Amino acid sequence: MNLGRYIDRKTILREIFSTRASTLHKTCFPNMFLRVGGIMKWSNIHNYHVDKLTHITVIAGNFSSASYDDIYLLSDSEQQRAKCITNDVCRSRFVASRAFLRRAIGYILNAAPYKGDFFIDKFGKPHFPPLHSTLCFNLSHSGDLIVAAFMQGEAIGIDVEMCNRAIPLHLLRYVFNSDEINQILKSDNWEAAFLRGWTYKEAVLKCIGCGLLLDPKRIQIALNNDGQSLLKATEFSVTRILNAVYRLIPLTHLQDALGVVAIRQSGVVE
Repeated sequence: MNLGRYIDRKTILREIFSTRASTLHKTCFPNMFLRVGGIMKWSNIHNYHVDKLTHITVIAGNFSSASYDDIYLLSDSEQQRAKCITNDVCRSRFVASRAFLRRAIGYILNAAPYKGDFFIDKFGKPHFPPLHSTLCFNLSHSGDLIVAAFMQGEAIGIDVEMCNRAIPLHLLRYVFNSDEINQILKSDNWEAAFLRGWTYKEAVLKCIGCGLLLDPKRIQIALNNDGQSLLKATEFSVTRILNAVYRLIPLTHLQDALGVVAIRQSGVVE
């Protein structure tokens, strides 16, 4: 793996999508979720029943409704990490996102906000320790929106992107192969097609667990003539050997944002 090349690509793409860190007013932090009579009021909970055995829970919230007290939900190491973040907005978003995740986990486990530690793998993706290791989760955010997806027994990836963002044309070559580019450029709205394809690919990369350390062009999505995905993605090796097939579940309940969950389709062996 040419790690330097992938890090350069990751830097370029992340710079373009840095508008995820939209400006937050430091004084606007009411409670994100209120506990009344022992019941947690969430801004949005949606269950997707993919089939009889596959059930996904997606919980959504907003950074602008976070609380200063959220930091006390974080672990000691997370609090120390927060103190090292010098940018006020980035520090607030880090604290809010970790607190959001811990509250969401508590909801899934029918318990108080999760106070335990996470196991961080070599790519920086958090996992549960052995006690809850069968519960898989993933987190994504864009602008003021933050979402967490949960599923039992299988790895899961989620990505969300706000719809109202400009897309530089030159980014196509970093994300898509030539066939995908041709399909995107033929669509009526190539920017919407790009954003949809990007969202789907990043969800798959997050399901794999490596993020943009893997070349996005090794993830292939099937697009029709309108630039719409056919809700399936395939992962290929560098030598174009099929590694895995992923199922894509669009998050139809989100407003003003594109969202998708990716799960690995069984029966495909690396």
